[in-house]
Amino acid sequence: MATKAAAPIFIMAGLTYFNDLEQGKWTDVKPLIAGGAAYIIADLFSQIPNADPIITGIAWVALVAAIVVPAATGQPGIIQPILNLANGKA
Repeated sequence: MATKAAAPIFIMAGLTYFNDLEQGKWTDVKPLIAGGAAYIIADLFSQIPNADPIITGIAWVALVAAIVVPAATGQPGIIQPILNLANGKA
């Protein structure tokens, strides 16, 4: 049984990988491996009865925090390369 937390986990892994590509780390696949490992762990924990909504909520909170916290502190975050492309600064 697949967990519903797959979407935020893989979105975060993809954004982190894209951020690394923009910084010139094109051979760094650690974010993709970490995303896969996080999905496996989330899937294992979602096998506990009634735990899937909790795991999914934690994954969404982690994704939102990874996007909002760096922006609130003025530091570049995982969403910055996409914002640069949207603003034509790439």
